[in-house]
Amino acid sequence: MSSLIHNENLHVRKQCGYGDFILFTFSKIIVINIVVISINLEGSKLKLQDSVGYLIVNTGRKLTLNLTQLFQTHNLTSEQWSLLMSLHNEEGISQKELAERTEKDPANVTRILDQLERKGLVRRVTNPEDRRSFNMFVTESGREAALELMPVEAQFVQEILVDIPQAEIEAFKAFMLKVNRNIERRRVAAE
Repeated sequence: MSSLIHNENLHVRKQCGYGDFILFTFSKIIVINIVVISINLEGSKLKLQDSVGYLIVNTGRKLTLNLTQLFQTHNLTSEQWSLLMSLHNEEGISQKELAERTEKDPANVTRILDQLERKGLVRRVTNPEDRRSFNMFVTESGREAALELMPVEAQFVQEILVDIPQAEIEAFKAFMLKVNRNIERRRVAAE
């Protein structure tokens, strides 16, 4: 089995007048190459659907697809919304800082910001300390879109977590943090 996975996380937590939204991490996982048909483990075969990597990738794909469908009313993708929300929570940061905080490829962040800027949701301002870089700000339209979509995302999270005990959710988060730590450790060791 060989795989190369790039993980882009979206962390959302926002307090509004009517209560606190859930903090939930969506992992948008882009599979570059996965070859898992079946593995012979001590005489038994592992089906693709039993592979942890497959389950993570497939779930991430479904989350992304569903969120993008929910955000269609605002002409946004889940990727665009993740950057918009990150800037809504902390604007005035550089594109480089935004890429680091969202764990996205800098070139991908630039492309998404170009799209958000064309839609009038964010604006670039030349960094007064470094004229070669830009600081990013959310426009009033971007702020309105973020505020309108937060309850949509919160409802979606509530629906997908229904009937799952809090202990299992916490165990899942701990598991995913360990997987991410191991991936990072592996990446650093390969450098």
